[in-house]
Amino acid sequence: MKFFFLLLCFFLTLSGWAQSKISSNDTQWLHQKRYASGRWSAYSYLLKSTGNGRAACFTPQGKIMLESSVSRNHGHHSVTFWHHPNGVVSKAEISQAPDAGIQWYRTTITFNEKGEKTGEETRSHEDLERLTLIDPPFERPTTQVKPAPVTAQPCAIIYTNVLIVENLTQFPIQVQFAARSKIKTYLIPSGKQLAIDTLIQAQFFQNPQKEGILQIQFIKNRKTVEWVALPVKETKPLPTTTLFTVQILQKKKISPKSRSDQKAVPSPST
Repeated sequence: MKFFFLLLCFFLTLSGWAQSKISSNDTQWLHQKRYASGRWSAYSYLLKSTGNGRAACFTPQGKIMLESSVSRNHGHHSVTFWHHPNGVVSKAEISQAPDAGIQWYRTTITFNEKGEKTGEETRSHEDLERLTLIDPPFERPTTQVKPAPVTAQPCAIIYTNVLIVENLTQFPIQVQFAARSKIKTYLIPSGKQLAIDTLIQAQFFQNPQKEGILQIQFIKNRKTVEWVALPVKETKPLPTTTLFTVQILQKKKISPKSRSDQKAVPSPST
């Protein structure tokens, strides 16, 4: 009886080891990053047996910043991570293409070095402009027309226009930019600058700010100071790229009482 009991324990131990070995070999790691403390910063994996998996990223304290599924069944659903020097995820890009058709979706989420979300932008196949050709509503000529000789046409030059907001105040600001049926929201710390929009234009440069509405405010209400925007500063790091920078300064608020105490300047006598 004792022999059969030992034999049963041996087979149970062997079965558990085999299952653990199979589970380990079944995991395909797509991304692994840990903090110096040993905690996870971000990971992404697939199970070879199912084609499905998970992706997630965390703050240094272990709080979940983002969690998503990963799959290679019926198209793909993937997550790509980028990191700050301190190990925190700086950007996560979620890409989907269901059924491997023409549909695709891409969401880009940005984080600061503390793991706080600072921006999100979503694009899809619907953003692409499509050209529809319509047959003309008239009869085609019966005689054959000799086509005109084809001459080479010069290619249009594509210009990149980048809108940047630079926070020169002592406080963090929130920036919202509404353009082309989208609203983007960003958090810019004091002393930092951030590219909030890019406009691709053919043949000439154009300030992206003229294509939308830019709204700025302090994260917290300030009783003694307010923000003010300087005129747009243009720089060209490349012949086909222009940076349009809006610098935000702070100034002291003038109370209504202070305005009433100001003496009126007498007009010159005629």
